[in-house]
Amino acid sequence: MIGYIRSRISVCFKVRLRFIACAIVFSCLSFSAHIDTAQASCGCTAGTCSTADCAGATVQLQQLHQQIRQNTNNNFDNDLSAFHSWMINDFLGPHIVPAVAAMLSQLNAVGMQYVEAVGMFMDARLQLETQRLNQKLKYEAHRDYTPSDDFCWFGTNVRSLVGSETRADYNALGLSRLSLDRYIGAFGVSGDSDADADLSGRWELFVKTNCDRYDNNNLGKNVAGVNIRTGLEYACDRNRNYNASDNDIGAVEAKHINRDIDFTRLVDEPRTIDVDFTDATLDSTDTISIFTAQNEDEIDVIQMQKNLYGHRLPRRVVSRQAAAKGTTQKAYIGIRNVHAKRNVAEASFNAIIGLKSSGSGMKHNLVSGGGPEDEVFQTQRYMAAIIREILPDDTGSLASLGSKIYELIGFNPSYYSQLEVLAKRIYQNPDFYAYLYDKPANVARKKVAMRAVELMVDREIYESQLRREMLVSVLLSSKLMPEYVKVNEFLTEATGTK
Repeated sequence: MIGYIRSRISVCFKVRLRFIACAIVFSCLSFSAHIDTAQASCGCTAGTCSTADCAGATVQLQQLHQQIRQNTNNNFDNDLSAFHSWMINDFLGPHIVPAVAAMLSQLNAVGMQYVEAVGMFMDARLQLETQRLNQKLKYEAHRDYTPSDDFCWFGTNVRSLVGSETRADYNALGLSRLSLDRYIGAFGVSGDSDADADLSGRWELFVKTNCDRYDNNNLGKNVAGVNIRTGLEYACDRNRNYNASDNDIGAVEAKHINRDIDFTRLVDEPRTIDVDFTDATLDSTDTISIFTAQNEDEIDVIQMQKNLYGHRLPRRVVSRQAAAKGTTQKAYIGIRNVHAKRNVAEASFNAIIGLKSSGSGMKHNLVSGGGPEDEVFQTQRYMAAIIREILPDDTGSLASLGSKIYELIGFNPSYYSQLEVLAKRIYQNPDFYAYLYDKPANVARKKVAMRAVELMVDREIYESQLRREMLVSVLLSSKLMPEYVKVNEFLTEATGTK
């Protein structure tokens, strides 16, 4: 700012110098005119004044002119010096410089305030953006981490799947061990010493458990006006003292009648078979007062297994002396070959029974009296809630649950029954599709859960295919056995060896 003021003062000086120069030039130009005027005033005209007078007048005028110019220059210099001193000392220094300095200070202060205000605006913007982002993340977290109730259908009902699958594998293994011990005559099993003992033992069990007195045309035929009974009343008399009025004829419980040969009623139709070989009894311990129609199917399953596979056992005639003979050894190896093939065929039956055996969704509590009491608990309880929505005519009472829902899924749902509910029944409820109008995160969770259940089902299908391939392989091997014998005999004759 000071430089600007100095530049303006220099401009003013230059203007004044131009004015003085113009005055000097004007005075110089009029000098000759002054001479002429002086001569005229003296009465001297051209050719009339003396030379001395004119020369003296000229000199005097020249001196006066020089004095005027000198005085003019001195006055100008004095005025310029005074003006310069006033401009610097009186005007610029005391007034302009402090004012400019104050103005600069004010401008600096205002500029800093402007910068501070701009910074505050920037801080406010960043703060608001941070708060907005924080609120957005909170909203997204609240939205994404708040699972819906229907998603709990999956999370709650898969809790006992691992335990139920383990039980299924154990029960299938137990059935396989029972049948194998029976085939080879292991000590302490039915028919261990005599094959006929196995048949007589099975007959006794059939009479008590599965015999129907009305089978074999109980009403008989009419001969000469007399009805001749041809049924199984005599055969099904448990005490062997037949009396038509006795109540000891036929199966003790009607629900077990003919279930040793009824595959559809015992295995195919039920979702859960009351079988559990993890305990030491043949009757299931998972009972409860509200559901008295439990089947206790272990005896029926074992009876059907014996009827389907290895109905007639090999005779136990291999003595110590006979076992030393080569022919007996070959025959025994042949019998074991039959047992192995039969066990492969039986593996599918055992696997189906294992899949449908009682699951692990049951829990026993101790009542105040000290005795065990079963409760509708955990998976069993929540699966019943899913089925209840599929059965809208249910009254909702505990007894009604036992009479309807548990007849469908089983009182203690099996691994097969639980998979059916999660892979099929749950999608038969229209609410499932209505609840898909949900948060994207919950829909993604449901998709993952559905995929997980699908993988479980695919795994069971895969294992079933493996058993099927094994069955086909054994069947093909058995079909090719006669051809193998013929080729082997041909090779023996060709080499001349036996």
